[in-house]
Amino acid sequence: MKVLIIGTGLTGLMAAAGLTGLLSENTSHTGEQEKKRLQVELIGDGGGASPFVHGFNMPLHENDSVETFLEDTIAGGYGLSEPDLALSLCYGSLGLLKDLEKLGISLEKQAGSYSLLKPLGSSWPRVAGTGNHTGAQIMNRLRNLLMNQEGVRFTPDSRVLRLHVEDNRARGVILWNRHLKKLQYRSADCILMASGGFCGIYPFSTNPVDSAGDGIAMAYEAGIPLMDMEFVQFEPSVALYPESLKGKSVITTMFFEGAVLRNSKMERFLKKEDGSGPGECINKDILSKVIYEEIQKGNGTRHGGIYFDATGVGKKRLEEKYGSYVERYRQAGMDITREPFEIAPGPHTSLGGIVISPEGRTCVEGIWAAGEIAGGIHGANRIGGNAGLETLVFGKRAGENILRYLEEQEEQTCREIEYDEVAITVEKESIKGFSLKTLCDLRRDMEDILQKELSIIRNGTGLAAAAYRLDAMAEEVKGAGCGEYPFEKLRLENDLICASLLAHGAKERTESIGCHNRSDGETGDSQYHVIIKKGRKGMEVNRSGEGQGYRNEKDNC
Repeated sequence: MKVLIIGTGLTGLMAAAGLTGLLSENTSHTGEQEKKRLQVELIGDGGGASPFVHGFNMPLHENDSVETFLEDTIAGGYGLSEPDLALSLCYGSLGLLKDLEKLGISLEKQAGSYSLLKPLGSSWPRVAGTGNHTGAQIMNRLRNLLMNQEGVRFTPDSRVLRLHVEDNRARGVILWNRHLKKLQYRSADCILMASGGFCGIYPFSTNPVDSAGDGIAMAYEAGIPLMDMEFVQFEPSVALYPESLKGKSVITTMFFEGAVLRNSKMERFLKKEDGSGPGECINKDILSKVIYEEIQKGNGTRHGGIYFDATGVGKKRLEEKYGSYVERYRQAGMDITREPFEIAPGPHTSLGGIVISPEGRTCVEGIWAAGEIAGGIHGANRIGGNAGLETLVFGKRAGENILRYLEEQEEQTCREIEYDEVAITVEKESIKGFSLKTLCDLRRDMEDILQKELSIIRNGTGLAAAAYRLDAMAEEVKGAGCGEYPFEKLRLENDLICASLLAHGAKERTESIGCHNRSDGETGDSQYHVIIKKGRKGMEVNRSGEGQGYRNEKDNC
């Protein structure tokens, strides 16, 4: 039995660990037999945002509980988290201590107690980690263990660009091999989509270039429903300058330890001298909006942002707990223990995505999804520390559930399909294609639309124009051949489809809620999900009632 995992970040690696039993306590005889005939291939050309995970939420504080954690998560998402998914996330955090112990990874402690940071949106300190490089440390350990597992294979320098689905069942994928510079085919019994979020389609974001629209576009084209695509969380503090650090996020837990924000006049605009104002310790969606509005008032810094002043945290604490940030800026010629630095809000986490069941299944047989590519977990806003947790909990969960699914299937051998059988529809496009300059120009046009119309503040007129223009661009690129640049063409096509889905979701949600802000926002009920899927006549956009997102769609492609 063959399982393809699209993505080699924390989600994909945890899924592979779940599939191979690396983290299992008890393994059934059936499971052992299944794993002996299991082939797992992880395909990816990068780890996405996973290496930069500073820590993840765990209710380890003496006054904290999983119930309080769940309440914070649902309240932070404005009640739009799918209840079963939020429950799985919060209760799933309890099992991570044993998982990390099996990996030989210890969480940081101080005076015998876990060293926890308080993230925005949480009632108690909750972010646990191994230091400044938690994500990278877990990734390296998992990768090293998996490389020694029988039946596990890594395919680096490759990117999946198409799903192959027949009769509503997964058959395989088409990928681009960077080394060989050609398209290749892989057959599969199961496919896990773990390619991360799509904020990399924006020109300025915290995401690396490999976090873009491929996964979302492939799911849509395969007929898999998507939900709440309009919810893009903007990180309040993203480096603007020095140029070498542009796009790097700055952890907001520092606001609970004395860091403040200042405008170009070095004034605190969130808390006045008379003590009025909310201060910086507010939810990320609200903080990003306030910063954006301060910049729009003309109080921005030289490079178009505001100042992040961390000097109040203290040199000792900064170097002890936030050493990676101190060193990062030191290498760029700045000492953040003594001087403020310029930041601005930037797209950070895509909260909408593929409709999944609590087990991670989609409505296409054999296709699963986990991590940031899935929708419905966080609702309309994400509390700090839940992004890293999502990858660990749902990655492992998906892997274990796929293994159970395969145990229930009749013994079958995945048919090795010749590449040309499926890829002919892509190969035939090689006759005519755009020049590289045209592809680059179209990408810049897409980025301009996203930056202007799908930023922190949106309006109906701009969204309608954006949806119309992005639809037209997507059709233009889709109708052209690959020419000499198949990878660039197919990548742009996917990103345009994703951008179009984002625009249509934002246009459909006429009220402001969470990280979706409309300057022309209507009043009324906002407790619904925006569900988008590809129908027989094109894109279908509908609203689904609270708690009904996956229940309506998981069995109905």
